[in-house]
Amino acid sequence: MTPQQTAITAGLTLPEFGSFFAALNDGNRPFGWQQELAEFVIRNGRWPEAIVAPTGSGKSAVLDVHVFAVAVTHAPDWSGPRVPRRLWHVVGRRALVDDMAERAQHHARALSNALTEGEDGVLGRAARILHSLSPWTETVLGVTTLRGGIAPERGWQDDPLSCQIICATPDMAGSRLLFRGYGSSVGMRPREAGLLAHDSVLVVDEAHLNRQLLTTAQRVSALAAESPLAAHVQALQVVETTATPAALPSDSAAIGVALDDIRAGRIEPELSQRLTRPKPVTLHTDGPWLSGQTGAAATSAAREIMAMVQDAVKAGQTPVGVVVNRVASALAVHDLLQKGAPELRVQLIVGPRRRWEQTTDRSKGAPDVYVATQAIEVGLDLDFAALITDLAPGAALAQRAGRVNRRGLRDMGPVHVLCPPGEKVTEKFALPYRPSDLEASATWLDRRAADPNGIAPTAILADPAPAEAPSRPVFSEIEPSRAALFSRTSERLVVEPDLTLWLRDGLDPDADVTVVGRRLPRVGEGVDDGIDIGESIALLTIAPPQPHEAYPSTITRLAPMLRGRRSPSVMFIRREDGWEAVSPSDGVPQLRPGETIVVPHDWAATMSAVIVPEGTSEVGDVLDPSPEDPALGATHAVGTQGRSVAVTTGRPLAGVADHLRQSLLEVAAALQDEDEALTVRSVRHALQDRGQWETWRLYLGIPEQDSELEARIAVVAGGRSSEAPEQASWVLFSIRHPAVSDDAELSVTSVSQRVFLADHQRDVAGRARESGLRAGLPEGMLQLLELAGLHHDDGKRDPRFQDWLTQGKGSTEPLAKSGHARLPRRQKSFLPCKWRHEQLSAAMLCEAVPGVDPLIVRLVGTSHGLGRGVFPMNSDELLHPSAHDSLRAAATELFDVGQWDAWVERTDVEWGIWGVAWLEALLRSADVSISKEGR
Repeated sequence: MTPQQTAITAGLTLPEFGSFFAALNDGNRPFGWQQELAEFVIRNGRWPEAIVAPTGSGKSAVLDVHVFAVAVTHAPDWSGPRVPRRLWHVVGRRALVDDMAERAQHHARALSNALTEGEDGVLGRAARILHSLSPWTETVLGVTTLRGGIAPERGWQDDPLSCQIICATPDMAGSRLLFRGYGSSVGMRPREAGLLAHDSVLVVDEAHLNRQLLTTAQRVSALAAESPLAAHVQALQVVETTATPAALPSDSAAIGVALDDIRAGRIEPELSQRLTRPKPVTLHTDGPWLSGQTGAAATSAAREIMAMVQDAVKAGQTPVGVVVNRVASALAVHDLLQKGAPELRVQLIVGPRRRWEQTTDRSKGAPDVYVATQAIEVGLDLDFAALITDLAPGAALAQRAGRVNRRGLRDMGPVHVLCPPGEKVTEKFALPYRPSDLEASATWLDRRAADPNGIAPTAILADPAPAEAPSRPVFSEIEPSRAALFSRTSERLVVEPDLTLWLRDGLDPDADVTVVGRRLPRVGEGVDDGIDIGESIALLTIAPPQPHEAYPSTITRLAPMLRGRRSPSVMFIRREDGWEAVSPSDGVPQLRPGETIVVPHDWAATMSAVIVPEGTSEVGDVLDPSPEDPALGATHAVGTQGRSVAVTTGRPLAGVADHLRQSLLEVAAALQDEDEALTVRSVRHALQDRGQWETWRLYLGIPEQDSELEARIAVVAGGRSSEAPEQASWVLFSIRHPAVSDDAELSVTSVSQRVFLADHQRDVAGRARESGLRAGLPEGMLQLLELAGLHHDDGKRDPRFQDWLTQGKGSTEPLAKSGHARLPRRQKSFLPCKWRHEQLSAAMLCEAVPGVDPLIVRLVGTSHGLGRGVFPMNSDELLHPSAHDSLRAAATELFDVGQWDAWVERTDVEWGIWGVAWLEALLRSADVSISKEGR
């Protein structure tokens, strides 16, 4: 390391990692291997190929290392290589995705506070550097969660320069890498692929569970590195974390904790305690075994497990962990413990459980018992005093045992392994595993049970657990031709590609979807099943589902329930083009990975906040204030959205008299008739006249005469109820400003005032140039981006488009954006269906700049993520009848003769499909950021 790299004028030096880590972790210093990892990343400007460390060694510190390394290597006077700005932490357990996201959010809050308070310590200095990466945003550290099919959190796609942590499941990350992001819009997909393939590091946690994703990511990394862009913006770096160094290629750069270091005492005493304290194994070969049992046998097994739990609690072994192989088993044990041992605090941890209940459980104090499935196997920061677990494959048992005496503060941590009945494991009892894997695990456990150390991490390093038999004979490598096909995102294929072959270790096509319960408006009062389809879609559009509302499920598990006799009366599926209403009685359409399904809140299909066939509890609606959270301002929401409360026609509202609910809906309708703005103030005045405001004030949790909070609450109402025309169909109170975030809306509206086209294009060109400069691009590429920004909206000059923006009233000069928050009349009233201004912009650029670089034309034409392949219109359909001959000739050459198609293919070859996508993302982010500023 050079002297310039050691002493940074901005105030951060590599040795300060320990202080940085301690500031984020309650004063705890990093372990030696964590410090070594930080040094490796900063010195080399890249991550090692592998992190090898036993369970409990602190692998979650990759988040701390990432943030510190970005701050150091992106300081203004740093002369060495820079590390990627985005870290993707990928793991196949929803619970761990949430756990890592919470850790990242903690770090983000600490850094943001340090910046706000002007701290001079290591956090303050790091925060100032991170904030300077993208100074036109408020971001210090961006955190995003992508998992379980909920409408994916947005924002990271619009911010390519900030330091980001993105926590995701393998399907959600992998599908984005392959231009087919589950739950993403067509226009968003190329941007996501480009930002993942460049200036990102992908950490695949417990990589032995995700070998296919690892293979695909490494292949994409190699392909992205062939782009000329990679000389300036690094191609994707891929890191696998594992506890089995023997599985790594001999030339891999790996950092972590080795068995020799542990035995020789070359690690910290605290870490040594974690890894060496005994975890003796007791095998229970005569039961109890719950998986696969029914009737009396299942009841008896659950009672035996409860008795074992009670014995452990009496022995002072709390908390005790109970880990079973199936969700149904976990629900049965959880239900029995709640009824049979009410004195115990019991927390349920299963993958398909709603985050709302998980948050509520954590607020009730430390549990005595955790009942879980495989959801706890990877990385969750739990510390059991004792473990009762079903027999599972060896690697899974090693992970489960990693939650026992996790911090090494106890002398030992007993592990009780429940084995299935009979001498030979049958498939009935083995599912979801193979009988052969359980038998191999049982043989290994016989050895471990004879060793007093049992399955302590050091014992497992010395006697590794048997690997599961691979689910497929070979892993697939994505071919360039296949990737190129995937990248043509705006072409509708006859059959959408199944990504299973490139994302999953098994070939089971099942995938995640999400269910959300909502109180949906009826067509009138007293109409039980008459859900107002149009107004329900309007409500879902203005208040889309958030992660904490989600019931995670899978297509295989959910589809039969939606078709069964107890199916919901109607449901709404979030598709690329918006919400689609479906009546299960007419047949359920094919569900796609990552989709969100909204059902009426009174659908009875849950047990312990898990959707299961035997469920009898309502799915509910978490928009309703609850006794634990009565205030609108006390948000449980995760991400950028705040707390919302909806009041709808035809459905009673808990805690509010029915005549008051109807009165509020009438007031909203009356205010609309009077053309008066809907605000808390206007609603308050109207309800005060009726003597009803105090009830609503208390219900919404608004302090008396709190004008500041009132100003922060947006009030939005729906249209008239068809059978109760004096009422609005719904009213939404939302503690967030209704900022336009939809790409289509951002393109044509401004929340402040009319924006002239020349001003907007000039501002976008300047922002694109500055973004490219901050990203490290050379002058030639900066000029390219600047020119693209200067012409990206030329097509808005079309007279028909200008008529739409002004609603036929005209303007003194061409506009880029209307002054309306929303355009009251749809585009089709003025323009042909499927007409796109950026298609016309590409033709106008060719006319205005003869011999223009095809890449610039490509970036202009794809500036909204469309045109990646073909545009739907030919030149005659695209152009206004008054278009002059030179423009018509340029459009004909591009879209009739086929020059556009040729240039798309040419730029893909020259720059690589992920390189072009990254450039598109940078240009689009410049447009979005300027638009959000009202310019």
